[in-house]
Amino acid sequence: MSSDSPVEPLENSDSLQRWSWVFLVVLVLSALLRLLWSSSIHVEHYDEGVYASNRWFTPEEGARYPDRHLYAPPLWPAVLEMSQLALGTGSLGVMLPGIFCGVMSVWLMWKIVNAWVGPKEALASALILAISGYHIFFSRTALTDVPVTMWMLGAIYLFWKAIDQERLGVAIGAGLLTGLAWSTKYNGWFPLAVSGAGLLAANLFHVKQSGFAWRKWRCWGVALVV
Repeated sequence: MSSDSPVEPLENSDSLQRWSWVFLVVLVLSALLRLLWSSSIHVEHYDEGVYASNRWFTPEEGARYPDRHLYAPPLWPAVLEMSQLALGTGSLGVMLPGIFCGVMSVWLMWKIVNAWVGPKEALASALILAISGYHIFFSRTALTDVPVTMWMLGAIYLFWKAIDQERLGVAIGAGLLTGLAWSTKYNGWFPLAVSGAGLLAANLFHVKQSGFAWRKWRCWGVALVV
């Protein structure tokens, strides 16, 4: 190729479509790696048993493990209970919610990095997460780590969109996802801290217009209230 040959920009629609098709392959790969030999997956960790045991306690016992609130908020045990009611108490019924959250995390990684950097970097990031043995392992458990990570990734992405574009509707979505994260694990409020710290740094070092700063803090405040 000669030095004066035109270089096709990555931003054009044809190029983005090609990268999207490659990412679809990565997403399918992430699902396969998390579903392989699903019949051999079992509840092995004590906390998994706590989260997945709602069905084994009567209404008189509170329909949950005693003092379960000391282990986690109520959302994830409720999700596992509904999954078992729909799919049975076998491996798939217990583990499918975590596997789904793991695959969704790969999709969110692609979406966030694509918006912030570009499609090549997004594909690399998604692939790293898709084949991460650590992430695959935790996706195949009934633990709260992967679902809370999924909610937090989505919340941080919506915080960025809400603050950058000053959209109150998106801020409501960011607040809802943060609430879901907080209802899954007690450190699920972290998206509030991450976005608030970033906005504070931007105000201190870059933004000088008070009205501009106020509009962005208003979006953050709406998410906080939600």
